[in-house]
Amino acid sequence: MTVSGIGLALYNGSFLVYVSYSPALLLAQGIGVAATSAILAAASAVSTFCVPLGGHLADRTRRPWAVLFGATLAFCVAIALLPAAAASGSLTAVASGAIAIGVLGAIPVSTMVALPSQAVPAEKRAIALGLFYTWFYLGAALCPALGGWLYELSGTPAAPIYLNTALGVATLALYALFARLGRDLSRDLSRDYSR
Repeated sequence: MTVSGIGLALYNGSFLVYVSYSPALLLAQGIGVAATSAILAAASAVSTFCVPLGGHLADRTRRPWAVLFGATLAFCVAIALLPAAAASGSLTAVASGAIAIGVLGAIPVSTMVALPSQAVPAEKRAIALGLFYTWFYLGAALCPALGGWLYELSGTPAAPIYLNTALGVATLALYALFARLGRDLSRDLSRDYSR
């Protein structure tokens, strides 16, 4: 629960950093207030519909890990490319990047939230979910502050955006560990039942 909770905390913290600092990045590159607002609002609206789409995709393909890892990795790449898109000054590049970030960022969330039910038996789920969401809210509080600290330290709004990529990669590492722990636990349980 701790591993999956920290993974979700970093991932959602990453998205909060993006929402908090991408407007400053776009404005610093000369994209107007109205265009910045319209692009980011549209991308956020699109992402809202993609959260259940990600769950549907994971269920339909029966490959939740592929959906989680593939979309998270693609999200990291899209985030890392946003400063270059903003520097180009092209509204099309910025809008495409923002929408890609919104879509790709939303797709793995359903799978991430569903994982705790696999980690613990039903009778221990209440305590486990309390631990899971404690990590989630801690990450939601600390990651934007870390983004702000990096912004002040570097003097550029691109620094918190690059933090998103680092948080996304850390999320991938944690979910890889979660998958490994799950395989080890399943193997141990099957060995115990076979005795």
